[in-house]
Amino acid sequence: MDVGIVTTHIPPAKGYGGVSVTASVLTKAWAERDHKMGLVASDESIAGRLQSGQVCLGEQVDVRLYRCYGFRRWGFGLAAIPMLFKLCCGRR
Repeated sequence: MDVGIVTTHIPPAKGYGGVSVTASVLTKAWAERDHKMGLVASDESIAGRLQSGQVCLGEQVDVRLYRCYGFRRWGFGLAAIPMLFKLCCGRR
């Protein structure tokens, strides 16, 4: 893995723009340039919870989604903590 990306939401999540859209665009651009990346984001979407397979960023991107609850708009979930540690250590 060359780059680790962390964002609260990621398209195709509905209802969240700005940072999530920018993270998606940058990730796709880097994937097209053969950078291997790990991405951690919440599964939150107004249209229903996302699955990793729904996030299409390219084969170079290992997408990991954690369960979002409580303050869903903020993309919060305690499951993010171990995923972030694994991302930083380069483990699945």
